[in-house]
Amino acid sequence: MTNTDLAEWPKQYEERYVAFIDILGFSEKVLSPHPSIPTHVRRILASIADDIHQTAARLTGADLRATHFSDCFVLSAKDLDEGLWAIILTCDAIQSNNWAYDVVFRGGITHGKVFHDDKGNFTSHPTMHPFIYGPAFLDAYKLESKIAVYPRIILSDYVVQKARQSGTSASFSNYDSIYLAVSSCDNYTYINPFSNNPLMQNAQGLHLQAIGQTIFSNLQHNKKRADVFAKWSWLALRYNEYVKKHPHSAQPIAIP
Repeated sequence: MTNTDLAEWPKQYEERYVAFIDILGFSEKVLSPHPSIPTHVRRILASIADDIHQTAARLTGADLRATHFSDCFVLSAKDLDEGLWAIILTCDAIQSNNWAYDVVFRGGITHGKVFHDDKGNFTSHPTMHPFIYGPAFLDAYKLESKIAVYPRIILSDYVVQKARQSGTSASFSNYDSIYLAVSSCDNYTYINPFSNNPLMQNAQGLHLQAIGQTIFSNLQHNKKRADVFAKWSWLALRYNEYVKKHPHSAQPIAIP
């Protein structure tokens, strides 16, 4: 690598919000010999890409960036309220729209110093490929891999504080109460996978019923796989808590 090549790389970290997300069960799907799997996997990835692009188009000031590799993807956005909510709303949409594909997610959202180039330029600079690194990336990965444990996308304490503060603003009024939940088992704040999204209130009951059926089906299917069963059991408990608190046309799940 020449000094000219190095000159094209950013010289300082940016302060950004960062999310590291793991697509749970993705490897198992990829390794399945079923002939429909390649198409199924492409639909999952296309759904995720669509949700990212739609949020980026809606919140243009957030500078939302995304990098995907195998069963993981990373999001980052500007150190602004708009950037924070671009991350949260993208994750909420991804969770909501992938129940239909029998897919759940685990992740962490942090804030801090990071380099994130999601485009790269192999044509003019062969050494400039898409990349991400920095303390905030490592913090988000730690939240996902060491702390989240269950199928949930958790927020660092700093991110929770900023989300609560911005929830009182005109632009994001009450978003924190709509999209965030606090786990009854360990008090971590996470993005509510059953959120009462105001954009889909008319379909909320049917949506919850479909989620409940997906969770119950996976509980039944994974009775002999203790690690997988534990994850779906956690989701079932959170689902039951949610439907009991909200007057939707959905019933609690009977956990085997």
